[in-house]
Amino acid sequence: EAARICRRHGIAIWANYMLGLPTETKDEVLETISMLKKIDPDYYSPAFYTPHPGSDLYDYCVEHDLSLIRSHDSYRRNPDEAKIKGIDYEWLAWALAESQRRTPLNQARRQLRAIWRRYARPDKAVRRLRRLIMRRQPTAAT
Repeated sequence: EAARICRRHGIAIWANYMLGLPTETKDEVLETISMLKKIDPDYYSPAFYTPHPGSDLYDYCVEHDLSLIRSHDSYRRNPDEAKIKGIDYEWLAWALAESQRRTPLNQARRQLRAIWRRYARPDKAVRRLRRLIMRRQPTAAT
């Protein structure tokens, strides 16, 4: 509903989401993908879950010996590095790509919206028309 309201008011939608939580099922990942396709965000900002000290999920990962983080550099927000044990990162890489793939309907809607924004503005049309007329007018030297 929030995405629909933002769209109606011309507010860009930025999808900031995480995949690969230690308790997350494949069905839950597929639900996230389905939601993203429905929302059709303007921008994507995915990440793989990273266990950060001080969080409840970090404690869970420590209790169950799940963390694969061995250096400070691994705390980066990059979705291309395995962070915890027991996650099928190959499948998760597919899910990440699929989460950003637009449905044909969303792609067509996005292209129409871009064309509309580019060409259906009266102020832009007037400016373009003036430029076109100015180019075609003969100069005093000719």
